[in-house]
Amino acid sequence: MIEFKKVSKTFDGKKNVINKLNFKINKGELVVLIGESGCGKTTTMRMINLLIKPTKGEILIDGKNILKMNKIQLRRNIGYVIQKVGLLPHMTIGENIELLPKIKKWKKEKRVERAKELLELVELDPEEYYDRYPNELSGGQQQRIGIARALAADPDIILMDEPFSALDPITREKLQDEIIRIQDELHKTIIFVTHDMDEAIKIADRIAVMNNGEIVQYDTPEEILKNPINDFVEFFIGKERLWRQPELVLAKDIMRKKVYKINAEGKMARAVEKLKESEATMLIVVDKIKDKPQKGLGLITPKLLKRIEFNKKTLNYNTKVIKDYMRKDFVTVDEKTNMVQVLNYMSTRNFRSIPVTNSKNEIVGIITPNSILNIMSKISPDCIIEEEIISQNKEEVNGKA
Repeated sequence: MIEFKKVSKTFDGKKNVINKLNFKINKGELVVLIGESGCGKTTTMRMINLLIKPTKGEILIDGKNILKMNKIQLRRNIGYVIQKVGLLPHMTIGENIELLPKIKKWKKEKRVERAKELLELVELDPEEYYDRYPNELSGGQQQRIGIARALAADPDIILMDEPFSALDPITREKLQDEIIRIQDELHKTIIFVTHDMDEAIKIADRIAVMNNGEIVQYDTPEEILKNPINDFVEFFIGKERLWRQPELVLAKDIMRKKVYKINAEGKMARAVEKLKESEATMLIVVDKIKDKPQKGLGLITPKLLKRIEFNKKTLNYNTKVIKDYMRKDFVTVDEKTNMVQVLNYMSTRNFRSIPVTNSKNEIVGIITPNSILNIMSKISPDCIIEEEIISQNKEEVNGKA
C-alpha cells in the first residue's frame, strides 16, 4: 500500500506545486492521476520513487517512510515507464529488458528466461524480437518493451508517466487493452499519469482528479462520472461522457427505488384498487408489507388482470386471494447489471418494466420506461425524447402494453 500523508512540494521556496496531499493506493490497484497541464500529477507520481523529494509530509510504502530508505534500492524495486520509452539503442531488446535484473546480479540463465517470458506477456515473439534492436521496432512495439522492462525485476509497484500519449489512436487503444490484460494477470500496484479522461476511465480502478496541486475527487470511474463532486470535475470529464459509456450505468442507477408491494394473502380487489391508485406498472407480491427489501413472490400487472377479466361475472375479487392469481414466472435483473445489458434484455424478452434485485435476491427497485428516460435526461440533458417512447409509456401505465 502507498500512502500520502500531508505531502507538499515547493520549488525554489515559491507557492506549493503540491499542497497537503492525503490519499492511499491499495495493493494491486491501478490508480490514474489526471488533470490539466501543471496540476501536479507527474510531480506526485515522481515523488513515489524520490525522483522528486517532497518538501513536507510523509510517503509510506507498506507502512515505511520512503525518505528513510536508500533511494537507489527504492528505485530498483519500482518499475518505471515513460512516454519516450528510453530504450538503450546499442543494446538488443533482450539486453534492455534484462538491464535491471543484471544490476541486481541475477544469473544469466534466469535473466534470459525472464526476458523471453515477458516478451510473450506483451505478445511479442521471443524468437523474433529478443536479438533485435530498438530502432527496428515501431513505436507501439517499443512501448511494449518499455512495459516488459518495467516488469523485469518483478516489482510490486509500477509508475507509468503518460506512456501512450505519443502513439497513434489505434496503437494506443491496443496498449490500453494490454495493460488491462496484464493487470488482470499480475495484479501490480500501478500509478498511471494521463491527461486523457477516456484512457483513465478505461483502465483505472480509481481516478484521482487533480487541480492546482490538490486532489479534487478520488473515486472509481463510475462514481466520478455519475457524481462529479463540483463544477470543475464535471467540466473536466464532460457532461456527455457518461452517455458515451452507458456500460458504466448500472441497473441500480436507472431503477426507481419506490416499489409498489402488496401482501400475498390480500384480496385481489385490493390489487385492482392499488394499481388504479398508484398508476404502477406492476405490484410486487411479498409475504408481508415491510419497509426493508424483500424477496418477491410474484407479480400483479394490468396485463394479468386483463387476462382474467373474461371471468369477471363469476370471479369475485373481494374473495379471491392474490397469491392464487399472481404471476409466478417473473424475471429480475441484478442491480449491478449495466444499462446496455438491461436494455438488450428488456428488448429481447419484450419487457417494458423489470424488477431489480440485490445480492440477497431481494427486490430493491424497478426499471420502467420513465426511469430510463429520467437517467437519459440526466446524463444527456440535450437528448430529444421521441413522442413514440412517451406514448409507449402511457400505454404501459394504462395496461395496454
